[in-house]
Amino acid sequence: MEQIQPAARLIDDLYADSMELLEMVMLLNDEFGIEIGAADVVGMRTVADVGEAVARHVKKAPTLGLEMMAAK
Repeated sequence: MEQIQPAARLIDDLYADSMELLEMVMLLNDEFGIEIGAADVVGMRTVADVGEAVARHVKKAPTLGLEMMAAK
């Protein structure tokens, strides 16, 4: 079984279409309590780009950890 690599391109390698990218962003926003916007999505070309966008937004959400712990 192959693993998805950070350099994998979302569209060219993983064959994601615009609806799948939108769904992915919505799921990430819900899961991490963040708000990845259109400007970030435009720059997402690879799996690593997605991870970097999530990391940037998580750092901006100081209460994220408390919210996630309370949910458990």
